[in-house]
Amino acid sequence: MRYYNLLFIFLFSTIGLFGEDENESSDLFPISVNNKWGYINVKGQVVVEPNLEYAREFHDGVSIISKNDSLFVLHKDLKTYHINIPGKFPTYRNFSCGFAQVESFKETKIINKHGKVVASFEEATYSTEGYTGVKIDGKWGYVDTTFNLVIPNVFDEA
Repeated sequence: MRYYNLLFIFLFSTIGLFGEDENESSDLFPISVNNKWGYINVKGQVVVEPNLEYAREFHDGVSIISKNDSLFVLHKDLKTYHINIPGKFPTYRNFSCGFAQVESFKETKIINKHGKVVASFEEATYSTEGYTGVKIDGKWGYVDTTFNLVIPNVFDEA
């Protein structure tokens, strides 16, 4: 009997350890109707009307959307935060490790989940495992999630 109790406790305690990764799954999915974007839920119900210029999949619990030539961070609870970076954005990456990269003019700005610019670099890679490759003075290195340079910028590529 003790064996079954321990087995039950072990199985119960591991629920969630092997569940879906928040980066890979969401309850909301982008849709496009007549070149406008919105979101549906898992029941197929429209939860954000297709009135957006662009919408991305959710990663790290948030998505980046475009409306009226402005970018916003959209959270799963449908709260939005304006990304206050002037100009058009040729490239923006999905969120990872709590941050996303937005290429603006000749630099890459890193934003948090509230759309605030927290760092700027010549270029930056996609964040992974808590680190981001960054180009400073023409050379590449790596910063941590507090944007401290933890691997010096001495490399030609990253």
